[in-house]
Amino acid sequence: KVVSIRHVKDEVTSIKSGIECGLRFEDPAIAVQPGDTIVCYTTYQVPPSVNWDPGF
Repeated sequence: KVVSIRHVKDEVTSIKSGIECGLRFEDPAIAVQPGDTIVCYTTYQVPPSVNWDPGF
């Protein structure tokens, strides 16, 4: 999980593609190497819906 994004010396909430920025991860064991691709996404739960007719 990313806990901080910085551009120049300012903390920002988002950054445009292709712009350099600094990232701080929640897990300090994550080691990003040059050439790595970082993919950001949001997870959320969707309640299941049942759309079938039992035929009774």
